[in-house]
Amino acid sequence: MVAIAAGSDHNLALKADGTVVAWGQNAEGQGSVPAGLAGVTAIAAGDFHNAVVRPTGFLPGVSGFRGVPPARLPDTRPAGVTIDGTFARRGLVGPGTTVDVQIADRAGIPIERVGAVVLNITAVDATAPTFGPSSQREHRGPRPRI
Repeated sequence: MVAIAAGSDHNLALKADGTVVAWGQNAEGQGSVPAGLAGVTAIAAGDFHNAVVRPTGFLPGVSGFRGVPPARLPDTRPAGVTIDGTFARRGLVGPGTTVDVQIADRAGIPIERVGAVVLNITAVDATAPTFGPSSQREHRGPRPRI
């Protein structure tokens, strides 16, 4: 086993071969694994749901989760393009600045009944410490609010 995730009343384990095993409560299907699931690189478990990550993208669990194709929602670059033209070419974001970005009702994300959204935030040509795996140790301020 290379990873274990604990839900409310169920658990998941990621095996070294990229397959997943589940055990525990199964009232909402959270204790079962879809047939043929393979190539998994990460797992997560919630109260009544599971999520897995594969190199080809997000695979919905059995509890209604669904992935959407990657889409650029904000783009601060001068020639930046977003999926719908909103939040494009906003300009540089200075230190200590907060940027509020609408997520719901864009890029296939419903406006209602959304419990969580996973985002990838990329800083290009940063002139100060930024958010992200390589710079989290440098950042001393509050985490971003999205």
